[in-house]
Amino acid sequence: MSGRTLTGIAVGLLVFGFVFWNRMRQRSDDSAKIRAEAMQILSTMEGFDDHKVALLPMADLAHTVAFDKAYTGGGRRRAAEFDEDQYLQAFFRSMVSQANQYNRQDLKKSLLALRADIEEAGDDSKGGGDGGGAVVRASGTFGKPEPVTVEIIASIPDEKLEERLHTQCLARIFGPEGGESKGAFKKLPKGMKMIYSTFTVEGEVNNGGYDQFFSNNNGWLVRDAVRGFTLIKAKKHATLTKRAIAAFVRAEPGQKQFKADKSVKKYMETYPDVDLGKIDDEFFKLKENVSELRIKYIRAHPEEFAIQ
Repeated sequence: MSGRTLTGIAVGLLVFGFVFWNRMRQRSDDSAKIRAEAMQILSTMEGFDDHKVALLPMADLAHTVAFDKAYTGGGRRRAAEFDEDQYLQAFFRSMVSQANQYNRQDLKKSLLALRADIEEAGDDSKGGGDGGGAVVRASGTFGKPEPVTVEIIASIPDEKLEERLHTQCLARIFGPEGGESKGAFKKLPKGMKMIYSTFTVEGEVNNGGYDQFFSNNNGWLVRDAVRGFTLIKAKKHATLTKRAIAAFVRAEPGQKQFKADKSVKKYMETYPDVDLGKIDDEFFKLKENVSELRIKYIRAHPEEFAIQ
């Protein structure tokens, strides 16, 4: 190889290194700015000053997760892109999941109320009025839920559909006192059960794996999540969740909630997995778009989500 060729390669690597460093610096700068804005929003949460010590590390993790989902770094010929709605959804999903993890239902209630207020403000600023923006939304205190009709569902745009229905699930399941009610969940229509259970599994696993999901006393939802994933034809997520159930019960044989369940016994016979960590790794690599499948199912079966 000639000296000129070596020199060309060296210069090329130096240029590439500078471009890469410059992109990383831009990403870092953008991340810092967006985190600062997120913290400004979070600081308006009821009780923020009293719980700042707990909320700040939670927000750091939530920002990292949300920024990775919503930010696309720019190249030589294009600017970086940032999806604000996607960021806020991922940020609050992570915050709520962490509040669950630490058994802080007080923080969870305030976070969900803040998210509802943000959605309302966003709808008002876009001129949404009452045509689908304000109707499917829980009150800030999780008081009386709003009705959801087939007509209302049709009026909500795809990018807001899942979150709006999930918010109505939360309004009914948690209610004005903020305590999660299994009885209220059982009264939900089939579609709403799918929304709440699959959202919960996704949020928990994305933040701490299936082990976190089971450890946060959400195990009672897992079979509904399997049914929900199956309902919308998210076959890979359904299979992986069955495997997680089998692995968890093998690791924790004393779990009473699964002890006499015939479907759990069947999962254990079918799936020999014993390592939840490996199952988590597969979950993060799944290419199945659950969000698209949920929206497609909602549009095809709106009557399964209607509730007064």
